[in-house]
Amino acid sequence: MNWYGVVSALSAVGGVLISALGFMLALTKKLSAEERELGTMITQLSDIREGIKTLQILTDRQERSLSAMESRLSRMEESVLQTQNRMDRFDSRTSHGHDSAVS
Repeated sequence: MNWYGVVSALSAVGGVLISALGFMLALTKKLSAEERELGTMITQLSDIREGIKTLQILTDRQERSLSAMESRLSRMEESVLQTQNRMDRFDSRTSHGHDSAVS
């Protein structure tokens, strides 16, 4: 039996096993890093989704507020027009000497 041949064959097999183990460890580290990165991206996407929902809620509130302000402005414009009409009628009566308040 050739012990040198057996030892060299075992060394070669051991070298292949060690290099395969090293490759597997490196691959595991790389996958682990990619999994962490993927987890971070998923968390960020979730945060972005929540931010979009918040923006939609705020936009809806602003639209309702704007609608309420438009309604109030319309009522104020109508009130101002009525007041202006009353003032015009009062001015026309006073300019023609028909002011019932001044006798």
